[in-house]
Amino acid sequence: MQAHYIYSPRELTRWKYAINEALDACEEPEDLVRLYVHEGLRLFEDRLVYASEKVWCNEAIDEVAKRWFPSINSQKAL
Repeated sequence: MQAHYIYSPRELTRWKYAINEALDACEEPEDLVRLYVHEGLRLFEDRLVYASEKVWCNEAIDEVAKRWFPSINSQKAL
């Protein structure tokens, strides 16, 4: 296990603030999902070392986006 893999609620707060700051620029639902995915990957995937962990993180974030935004065009947003 890598020492920098320790996450705290602070990362969730950073994720929320990053999304909140960019909400004005979102015109379509796909923009919001793209923002959610981008910030999630920036905060969580960027710290990961192994390719398999990065794939898992990316798939987990995409799965949540598809679950909570089922009507979006995933080709355009993810």
